[in-house]
Amino acid sequence: MKINNNWEFTEVWIDPILSPPYILLLLCDGEGNCQIYERK
Repeated sequence: MKINNNWEFTEVWIDPILSPPYILLLLCDGEGNCQIYERK
């Protein structure tokens, strides 16, 4: 997974109860462009 390093906002959600843990990553840059990465 290639991620640019110009993001200004990051939020991560992790559900450790699941196996493997559920991870959701939100990345946004200064122009309001956002990307969501999900691992189930």
